[in-house]
Amino acid sequence: MEQHPDLDRLRQAILADPRAQAALGPLADKRDFVAAVLPLAARLGLGVTDEMLMPALRPTPAGMARWMDAPPPLTVDRPPVGWLPIHVAAEPHFPVDWAWFGDAPLTEPMFEDSIRVAMARPLNRFCRFRTPLADLAAAAQALPVQAPRGFIFHMSRCGSTLATQMLSADPDNLVLSEPSPFDFLLGLDRMIQIPAEIHIQVLRAMLGALGHRRGGRAQRLFLKLDSWHTRQMPLLARAFPDVPRVYMYREPAEVLASQVLERGIQTVPEFMPPQVYGMTGEDALLPADEYCARVLAQVCAPIVENTSDTLLVNYREMPAAVWTRILPHFGAAPDAGALGLLQGAARFDSKSPGVPFAAAERLKRETMTGALQALADRHIGPVYSALEALRLGRG
Repeated sequence: MEQHPDLDRLRQAILADPRAQAALGPLADKRDFVAAVLPLAARLGLGVTDEMLMPALRPTPAGMARWMDAPPPLTVDRPPVGWLPIHVAAEPHFPVDWAWFGDAPLTEPMFEDSIRVAMARPLNRFCRFRTPLADLAAAAQALPVQAPRGFIFHMSRCGSTLATQMLSADPDNLVLSEPSPFDFLLGLDRMIQIPAEIHIQVLRAMLGALGHRRGGRAQRLFLKLDSWHTRQMPLLARAFPDVPRVYMYREPAEVLASQVLERGIQTVPEFMPPQVYGMTGEDALLPADEYCARVLAQVCAPIVENTSDTLLVNYREMPAAVWTRILPHFGAAPDAGALGLLQGAARFDSKSPGVPFAAAERLKRETMTGALQALADRHIGPVYSALEALRLGRG
């Protein structure tokens, strides 16, 4: 990327000016961005031209923006409101990349989808910044942080994304759906030796930065975790002791069939080492479907051991469980207006906008086989039965 000093001065000026960010951030077309930036550069006495700007706005391959060279590091006294962490690099000092989101709600199915939307904006191609992980706590303290109202843990493929899409339909809710920067930090103890108290501090700081108040109506923060995060339940309970928890799960063969149809990276040992689940390296040599079944069992097992203050929700209770059980458990029962929004969002498949929910379910059922049923019964059945006994025993 061009290192012209006037471009760097322009970036610094934009970072220091919330009004400039609010004007430039929503622009989707790079020509509109250049037309808006050039007068700002002229007022600052900077010799910036469109020929200098256009190369800095060149789009990157889909999904690769965070792993390519960021704009030159910039110095900021405090992180601007409306900028969110999007990536923690596996480099010395674990630098945190930030991008501008403004006050836009996070209504996409996953935080990764929201990042792709943000990184398509010319402002984020031109004007990102990095902070060392060691500075994250101070950065979060400088933002209007809000406390989380509830955590959603899940087995995978069990309605958790539907639940978060329903919650996101209410503009009073801000839902972080499996944010990758939080996931990275949760697994930090696999990469370095880190005292538990320091680990807790960086987790709190990251969630504070991700969920800070950016304007708009959102006043309730919810976090949906990834399925493997059940293995870190004790650490999360220490870091956020007062946050209510929900665990969502589903009949094992249905989850296994969905994973076979489209394998999640958490069930592929090359992406998620088996040791994460308390398994051994030899387990990675198992047939793929059997390995997947064993991973799903290991995901559910910690909930049976830490279920005393966790609300258990079976997929069969969806979608009504969102307004009848989950939100009340989080202390946020919906009013009539919010209920209508929740019910409207429940009509469609959570990960495929416009696809009716029932059609997606038929597709998953068609992948069921006797062999998958046997694997599910053998490996996941016992822990599923334990969860059901706990859920039904509570009435």
